[in-house]
Amino acid sequence: MAKDILSSIQQHYAMWQERGIAGVSWEKSGLHQFNFLRVHGLQRYHKLLDIGCSCLRGGIHFIDYLDVGHYYGFDKEPELVGFAWEEIKKRNLESKKPTVETVNNFSMEIARDVMFDFMLAQSVFTHIKPNLVRLCFESILPHLKQNGKFFATIHEGDELNISEDRQPWRKTGDEMRQVFYPASYMREIAEYYGMEMTYIGQWASPSDGSNCRFCKRPHPDDTDNQTMLLFTKEVHEL
Repeated sequence: MAKDILSSIQQHYAMWQERGIAGVSWEKSGLHQFNFLRVHGLQRYHKLLDIGCSCLRGGIHFIDYLDVGHYYGFDKEPELVGFAWEEIKKRNLESKKPTVETVNNFSMEIARDVMFDFMLAQSVFTHIKPNLVRLCFESILPHLKQNGKFFATIHEGDELNISEDRQPWRKTGDEMRQVFYPASYMREIAEYYGMEMTYIGQWASPSDGSNCRFCKRPHPDDTDNQTMLLFTKEVHEL
């Protein structure tokens, strides 16, 4: 069974690396994430938490850019974390001392005393039910600096819609192939945890060769359209 799951993961990510989704290469997709955060203020001295970092599609660019020890990434699948470390070694980035580990239930044990300037959850909320979204907020927000930024993508829908179809390596009933959230639903969650949500807009794959493209409607060439949201801590005037 474990071999079957590993084979499924390998086939999925081999497809990504060879031809990508909708013609988007692995490299372009990762640069899309990197350039987006750079546009939104990421500097070398900042500390970044990459939630659901997978095989470091974007993470490898963040590790290369950020100061030594300033990249933290976690994923719940040990096989993917293994692939991530292979990529780090292949690109000779061990000297940047990234923290990349297997983590379940959004535990912050890997960064117990660390406060982050930026957090990114790319294609995480798109696959998990509301109880895990809330668990994510509860776990990570105490580690977000007062002026920090937490970016997350969702599949946006008019109502909460949970696909019952699961990819074979998704091990629990709370992790689905697709989950659609209304932006208003995410705003309510944010407000519950004392956050403000900014609706940024369509997070589209850079299939047109651009680095960061945001539009109000999906690009016709994109097959995995997501909406980017920004969460920041509320500022209370004294």
